[in-house]
Amino acid sequence: MAKQKPLAHLLPPLMPSMEPTVVFGVCEAASEEAGLQPCVRPKLYVRFAGIHNNGVKAAFKTSGFRVIANKSSDNYNALWSGALKAEDFRKLNRYQRVNHFPGTWELGRKDRLCRNIGRMRRRHPDVFNIQPRSFVLPTDGDEWRLECERFPDGMYIIKPPASSRGRGIRMMRRPSDVTPQKDLLIQRYIRDPHLI
Repeated sequence: MAKQKPLAHLLPPLMPSMEPTVVFGVCEAASEEAGLQPCVRPKLYVRFAGIHNNGVKAAFKTSGFRVIANKSSDNYNALWSGALKAEDFRKLNRYQRVNHFPGTWELGRKDRLCRNIGRMRRRHPDVFNIQPRSFVLPTDGDEWRLECERFPDGMYIIKPPASSRGRGIRMMRRPSDVTPQKDLLIQRYIRDPHLI
């Protein structure tokens, strides 16, 4: 007997005129308990463009999406790719979703997120005190060296600004441990963080 392909599960719209939401990573028993509806028709399709992340591909597969074989087809529900151009956004249909939106790098790149939070912290210090002391090198190099002099026992975490999935992250204590010509985000290490 052939193995049955998984079905996508949908959360009904919360308000009129809204679309249902695809729910990822839910087993059959849990989906029934949560009131999710299996999506039998139409089938859901995903198109991957330049993606090499097997975890993302597996999540779509186990959630009932079919991969579009024709890479130039526009008959998809989800597109997982790099940043799109403005004209590509204009071509999207109402039922299509993408993983990046205009300005996504302002949140997705660690260095830009740090700068944006810093800007908001200066305007609203009580509300935006949400990240540890941070420095973007090479711009903040002098400021970071002063921080290390003030706190000689401090531990810091170094992150490449445009990497993902933990690649390139390491710990260090002093400025001599860092290659100065690279763009890096350095943050004071939090030993017991409150994770979401």
